[in-house]
Amino acid sequence: IVAISHDHFDHLNWNTIEELPDDTHFYVPLGVEKDFPSRFSQVTGMDWYTSDTLDDLKITFLPANHRSGRSLNNGNKTLWGGWLFEWKGRRIYFAGDTGYSDVFKDIHKKLGRIEICMMPIAAWFQRHWHFAPEDAICAAQDLDCKFFIPWGYGTWIISYEHILEPLRRLRYSWKQIEPKNMELRVLKMGETSLFETNGR
Repeated sequence: IVAISHDHFDHLNWNTIEELPDDTHFYVPLGVEKDFPSRFSQVTGMDWYTSDTLDDLKITFLPANHRSGRSLNNGNKTLWGGWLFEWKGRRIYFAGDTGYSDVFKDIHKKLGRIEICMMPIAAWFQRHWHFAPEDAICAAQDLDCKFFIPWGYGTWIISYEHILEPLRRLRYSWKQIEPKNMELRVLKMGETSLFETNGR
């Protein structure tokens, strides 16, 4: 499966989509499914707080503090958000692009603790739409995350900060905030990491 957080060009690239097999199952924000090439028969558009199940995998689409649109004339015609994947008692959250707001407290109130949180930490020149690293930590605290994995930095220039500044600022903020009962996992490109959750 492929899960897409929103339709901005750095998250939905049609050239990449066309390279994928016909039987790929796409999960997309509500409205984005209308734009998919017809050769893909499995495209599921999801509203916030709706879920689908594939075998023993549960997929839930969650709100974020962001926006959508691929031009100046079609802003916010489709949804945007993050994804929660639940499998055999494990819960993994991908935040998508988002700024900080009470939405994370709301998610925790509705769904409870999320163990593994993948949080964006770059492009904070638009801070109401993108986390600064310290905002990402606060959101992870709201979600009661056990593991924090940063993403969205160190690949290409999409903002005004230096390409390595997000990780430096994250490490500094981590020392200042000292989040309790949360482990920072910084992964290298392509790295696999094992997590002990629920004693497994």
